[in-house]
Amino acid sequence: MSPKTLIYCNGEPLKNQVFQHFKNLYSFFIGADGGTNSLLIHKVLPSVIIGDMDSYQAPASLQHLVQKNPDQETNDLEKALNYCLLNKITDVDITGATGFRIDHTLKNLSVMVQFENQFENLRLIDNFGVHWLAREKEVMETKPGQVISLSALSGTVAGISTEGLKYSLNNESLKVGKRDGSSNQAIGSQVVTSHKKGNLLISLQHPFL
Repeated sequence: MSPKTLIYCNGEPLKNQVFQHFKNLYSFFIGADGGTNSLLIHKVLPSVIIGDMDSYQAPASLQHLVQKNPDQETNDLEKALNYCLLNKITDVDITGATGFRIDHTLKNLSVMVQFENQFENLRLIDNFGVHWLAREKEVMETKPGQVISLSALSGTVAGISTEGLKYSLNNESLKVGKRDGSSNQAIGSQVVTSHKKGNLLISLQHPFL
């Protein structure tokens, strides 16, 4: 059985309140280069440390965990996800992948699109919420007022329909630079989305904040 795994990248770290909420879900922790520092701040020892090691210098006590990959054609998140695939790890959450630098954030969202079909579960967690690429139909447990954003990562996403949102869509499209689906809200205990074409990113606010 694939261990539920957290990849910690070198972007904005999780607030401890958020990290502690998710921590017990995972049995395997990957420090993606400098993201290892954040894991250690949370008092979690990485299971493995992966990257080109330009941001983290492991002490002698952790050298046995390092798998250095100097390839400059892939970033540290890609290296970590490739490690997961090689080791048949298919249930993965990613954090520390946003914030600080917008170019790094955009690159990591592109990586999500690149790898999404190769994983049973692939989610990105930050201090706002949980983000993932929607399957054809998604059913989410929500609470009234919880913020949900829909984003067209492929430029255009067509045939979007929703149930349970304050501003509903009925077989409609979102297009970058023309129409966005940010900062919608749940009106009850469940939201359902469906779409026909394109890469639709769902961003769901943490219900405990």
